Amino acid sequence: MSLNRHHAFRKIYPLRVFGMGLGGLLVSSVLYEQQAGWPLWAVMVLTCLLWPHLALLHARLARDPHRAESRNLLIDSAIAGAWVPLMHFCLLPSVLLVMVTTFDKISTGIRGLWLWSLPGLVGTAALLTVWLRPVPQWDASLLVVLCSLPLLIAHTLAVSMSSHRLIRTVARQNHLLEELRRLDAHTGLLGREPWMQMAVECHEAFRAGNQPACLMMIDIDHFKTVNDRFGHTAGDEVIRSVGLILRQS
Repeated sequence: MSLNRHHAFRKIYPLRVFGMGLGGLLVSSVLYEQQAGWPLWAVMVLTCLLWPHLALLHARLARDPHRAESRNLLIDSAIAGAWVPLMHFCLLPSVLLVMVTTFDKISTGIRGLWLWSLPGLVGTAALLTVWLRPVPQWDASLLVVLCSLPLLIAHTLAVSMSSHRLIRTVARQNHLLEELRRLDAHTGLLGREPWMQMAVECHEAFRAGNQPACLMMIDIDHFKTVNDRFGHTAGDEVIRSVGLILRQS
């Protein structure tokens, strides 16, 4: 297991604190509008404010932090599902919480995590619905709408920034792969296929526009002696050095 996987929970922790905090603001607005009792407020404090710190402690003390953090992510989804009936199915915050927590699972890059999270999300929502039988209150007041905006805006910006970083990373990797494909790993010079393509292009440019073209064949003196005496690794280094001199001239 790589170092990044072992310590992924350290990167997730501030994001969970921030996201759960904004989710707590949204849930609090619904509880305020519905004049909820203190037990629901206590559940809000536990799930939105204390849970991120408990999740960090759980991952830090676990023998397998990566697996522990995967379980934490599943618990995140279960918490979001629980709040749907606890908010009496208030439409806007319920949909927002479910969508945000599901997209978060997709953005982790862990294959199938969002599918694994669905049983917990749907299960807690169904269980609390059967147990509490909440009366649906679909409408969202202006206060709830305003408290939904920070979570919606922050999540949209976070996803956009993550996508931008991913695109730049992929572009850099593609550039490196192209360079590795073009260059010989031992000598740093063009490989056979890219060299032939360049030669054809130069020849076609010469025939189309009568542009001057020149092909030089260069021999390295005593190169066989270098290979025989010092080995092919030293010979590759000689070729690499000569190629560098040619490119700089």
